[in-house]
Amino acid sequence: MKKFEFTGKNGVEFVVGVNEDPQLNKSTDEYYLEIEYLSVNGKEIQRDKYGYLHSVEFTHAKGHFVIEVKYWALKKFREIIDVDKKHKAVYILCNDDLIDYYENVFKLKAEETKKQREEEKARGIQKAFDTLTDETILKVDYHSSFGYTVKGETGEHEWFKKAFSSIGRAKKDLPGKYCVDSYWGDYTIQRFYEIPFGEIKKAYNEARKILAPKEEKAAREKAERETKEAVLKAAVKCEVIKEGRHRGEELDPYAIVRMTSTETGEVLEFNCRNVFDVGYVINPTYSVAKGLEPGGLCIENKWQTFESGKGWYDVRELTEFEKLCIEYLYTFPPVSTSVRL
Repeated sequence: MKKFEFTGKNGVEFVVGVNEDPQLNKSTDEYYLEIEYLSVNGKEIQRDKYGYLHSVEFTHAKGHFVIEVKYWALKKFREIIDVDKKHKAVYILCNDDLIDYYENVFKLKAEETKKQREEEKARGIQKAFDTLTDETILKVDYHSSFGYTVKGETGEHEWFKKAFSSIGRAKKDLPGKYCVDSYWGDYTIQRFYEIPFGEIKKAYNEARKILAPKEEKAAREKAERETKEAVLKAAVKCEVIKEGRHRGEELDPYAIVRMTSTETGEVLEFNCRNVFDVGYVINPTYSVAKGLEPGGLCIENKWQTFESGKGWYDVRELTEFEKLCIEYLYTFPPVSTSVRL
């Protein structure tokens, strides 16, 4: 035990003793500094019959490190110093030495202790996993909201997390013949298995046969998408020059963007909007043909415009740079593309 002596603001003499070994709070899985001893004006706050100093905690409150005294310990504190009964706790401001110990010594010890505990736990889990054979019977619980879990320390091994994740994503189940009990509630399903480890491996391998082609396809598509995005970013520079909300049926967000070709220096501007009940719309802020007002819609690589009595009609094909700009703005939209209803 390490002790700290200091005088409080009201001239009260305190001696605080702390446990030099970090203590684990099992509910939060964090380590805390335990107060083992507290004396006030030379009188020790008595421990309970089990030898514990309850309700005296090192904590952080109102921007300060304090010793919080409450409940049972507060009653003992009142026997030494008169404290108004309306107060539910007493907060003793820690001195610089105690704070320095906590910040520069205790925290390092706590981190090291936590690291050692996690390493020891990991070794235990790995050791238990290594002893499994295909014939080892495991107790497995299934919950429709949480999936499969293996009872015991072995179940914390990463292999089971990976295996059950794959089984779930492949929409497969463990063999029903190993289910020993089940429960069907209004909103949940629970099943309880006693199953050989080898059967879990078989289910996992079957799931991988289903998932592997899908994952390979997803990886190829992701690589192609990233390559396409890189090409677009290299070809076009996009700058948002104005953004806000237009008053329509609802307040529609918009962003006016300036697109510059990195190869030719050509510059075009577009108004990107999210129109209520319609969705994402890209309009040119320039006239797409002589005699037309600025604006238009891109439909199948053609500019269309609207005329009363005639409706929407084709005006012309998009230029190559216009196609590039439209593709860029659909790939990297400056406003939300979701449909608002």
